[in-house]
Amino acid sequence: MNVAACLLGTLASFGTAAGADDRADAPVLPVRGISAHRGASTTHPENTLAAFREAIRLGAQQIELDVCLTKDKQMVIMHDPTVDRTTDGTGKIAELTLAEIKRLDAGVWKGPQFAGERVPTLEEALAVMPVNVWLNLHLKGGAEVGAAVARKIVRERRTHQAFVAAGRAAAEAAREVCPEILVCNMERQSSNSDYVDDTIARHDDFIQLLGKPGAPDDMAKLKTAKVRINLCCTNDPEALKGLYAAGVDFVLTDDVATMVRTAERLGIGQVEPVFRDGSAISKFAVAAEPEVKPAAVRRILFLGNSITLHGPKPDIGWDGNWGMAASSEDKDYVHLVTAALARHTGVQPEIMVKNIAGFERNYATYDVDQEMKDFFTFDPDLVILAIGENVPALSSEEAKTQFQAGVMNILRCALAKRHPLVVVRSSFWPNAAKDEVLRQACQEAGGIFVDAGPIGRDPGNAARSERSFRHDGVAGHPGDRGMKAIADAIVAAVLNARVEDR
Repeated sequence: MNVAACLLGTLASFGTAAGADDRADAPVLPVRGISAHRGASTTHPENTLAAFREAIRLGAQQIELDVCLTKDKQMVIMHDPTVDRTTDGTGKIAELTLAEIKRLDAGVWKGPQFAGERVPTLEEALAVMPVNVWLNLHLKGGAEVGAAVARKIVRERRTHQAFVAAGRAAAEAAREVCPEILVCNMERQSSNSDYVDDTIARHDDFIQLLGKPGAPDDMAKLKTAKVRINLCCTNDPEALKGLYAAGVDFVLTDDVATMVRTAERLGIGQVEPVFRDGSAISKFAVAAEPEVKPAAVRRILFLGNSITLHGPKPDIGWDGNWGMAASSEDKDYVHLVTAALARHTGVQPEIMVKNIAGFERNYATYDVDQEMKDFFTFDPDLVILAIGENVPALSSEEAKTQFQAGVMNILRCALAKRHPLVVVRSSFWPNAAKDEVLRQACQEAGGIFVDAGPIGRDPGNAARSERSFRHDGVAGHPGDRGMKAIADAIVAAVLNARVEDR
């Protein structure tokens, strides 16, 4: 890739001839804040999509991730030179192929709820990132990885926000590919003063100090040279005020939730993530109605379980006849989705709501054609499938195959007549095996997959965080906050799809 291609990639990001930092129509990037070190790595397995999504959800201003090359020269996200610490495998990354690494579990070491997380590629990591946060790509290697990552940044149109944190060889190789690439100098010197002088002399865009700020004179020199200052690392919220006062711009931390909240109290607002398609989604909420009015949704079929619809059951203390465990009918996700789509499109949809927990428990023998035939005479133009929580553990390949076949049968019936828009939501109680089956079935059917895992992992989204319940099972269902988060995620997906259809 030559300089012309680099510039073309830069221009393609936002359609302007100005540089990455001064484009008038580029997303506004944070001036100060928190850098999520390997994602939200205190609570989630480091350097995984789960950790990155959680950091995004928490409103981090910068996300740090480590990039290295496999034996077959593929870019994967991992800090260590071996897979031993953060996967269930062993061996050096440089001696393993991407296919071999993809077979490893990168989540279970952090907790059983993360079983099935895989080592992401750089491409996969970039795909989930908003366009309005800084991306701190720490390169593990020399010129080869520097050039490869620079090419990927340009091709993925991330030159405005992604910077390579690299030693001299990798940084120079990246600049050979694209002179406009942003660089954080990681060629640390024996003293901070030498490190500062070297960074300024090389015209680098960022510096990453270790442990403490530099001397006041050095910090002043960096500010004069317009070098952004990262500091690695601290989990101490009491330290933030002093670090920002000393001139640090971004503080790397593992404890993203605590540090983002502390930064907010210091006047540094959480990022409202904006994604490549233009959607502005905050905590899974739709931030604004799209400029182009979405196509109307006239009939919605909701297929789910107790989270979708559960009748009164006094013996467990549940008196509602709506989605468990919202406090009222209008606060369950079904009615929130319906109201939001009516508000955005100007048309009040008809709805049909069905509890198909029987399918979840007996998917291998469930007669979809017979049991659900009346559902599809409703002729929906939107089908929302929200299941998985009651499915027994998929402990064998046979069980996974049978469950996927059952889900595909439901989607086949849904698509048989008028090809409605299909949305498949993952489990509120995340389960990697079940959710992967749902994702694959959704993809095969051409539907839209909504990942509810981050919503379910937030204890504040469970009903027990809002009020007391007699039965712990009821308390574990989404409360009003959780229902709204689910609804907002679904509505965002539907609105984006309906706008694209226009």
